[in-house]
Amino acid sequence: MAIYTGTADANGDFSINFGTSYTGGQKVTVTAEKDAATKSIELFAPSGVTGGGVIQFSGNMTTFPNNIGNVTLTDGISGAIGAYAFHSGNTGTMWAKATGLAITGAVSSIGGFAFLNWANATSLSLPASLTTVGDSAFSGWSKCLSLTLGSNITTLSQNAFRFWNAATSIVFNANVTNIPTQCFQAWSKCASLILPNTITSIADYSFSDWPLATSLTLPSGLLTVDIGAFSGWSACLELIIPNSVTSIAIQAFYNWTACTRVTLGTSLSSIASDALRNLTSCDELNCLRATPPTLASTALTGLKSTCVIKVPSASLSAYQTAANWSAHASKMVGV
Repeated sequence: MAIYTGTADANGDFSINFGTSYTGGQKVTVTAEKDAATKSIELFAPSGVTGGGVIQFSGNMTTFPNNIGNVTLTDGISGAIGAYAFHSGNTGTMWAKATGLAITGAVSSIGGFAFLNWANATSLSLPASLTTVGDSAFSGWSKCLSLTLGSNITTLSQNAFRFWNAATSIVFNANVTNIPTQCFQAWSKCASLILPNTITSIADYSFSDWPLATSLTLPSGLLTVDIGAFSGWSACLELIIPNSVTSIAIQAFYNWTACTRVTLGTSLSSIASDALRNLTSCDELNCLRATPPTLASTALTGLKSTCVIKVPSASLSAYQTAANWSAHASKMVGV
């Protein structure tokens, strides 16, 4: 069997010139250098014969790699997948043409940018063994339709699943506790989100720009919602802040323009600038805390003029005279 070799450039891109006698299923060896380190991988080019190779493609040799098809990383790959291992820096690379990815080996961690910009992949299957997903590992999967996080994943990194513009569903496991910065930003087709109760913190812009989402269920153990975490949810109809939450950061729920009802939990002590700005459709704002939370001057800018603010009856006077709450005193009723 012939062996074809190639050298990857600084971006990890490479091309292989097959001989005129190529018949399919033959070995390709690719060598790349980065930071004075050298690494080689072996794979098998498409064949009409099923099987063979640590990395397998469902496509055939017609216009390869344009019809690379689904990619399977088999049991021959286990442990850690390193940073940039299969990343596609632009739409002209081989990996950008793949239509799906299944990792079947006992992979425990995936490094940063490992599968960046697989722009034509519509499916992703992650192994149950996976525990850690690195920075931007699956960012830019703009055609992928759904995501299920494996049962053993405990650590997600910033931008890990950013710009999944076609995805309509996501399923979390019960082991994730923190959502990092921009991790799921710009899921522009997803209609709802249910977060597991194990999550305690949601970082900056982690779920921002979900313009079609109509429902959100926040974790009962959530403590903080950071800057812009859910900004741009312009179709969501109701917001319930769990009793566990102590603070809402700047622009956390900015531009919830379709929301008609908001409930603020009993532990909420501070609401930052623009955190609830532009609740232009809100008919009812329920404040459950006996002591008025600290309210920034622009936190409720744009609140619907006819919105009724319901507060504990014994705290009505306190809310009506509290800093920045007093501007909405005429809207308040005790319940």
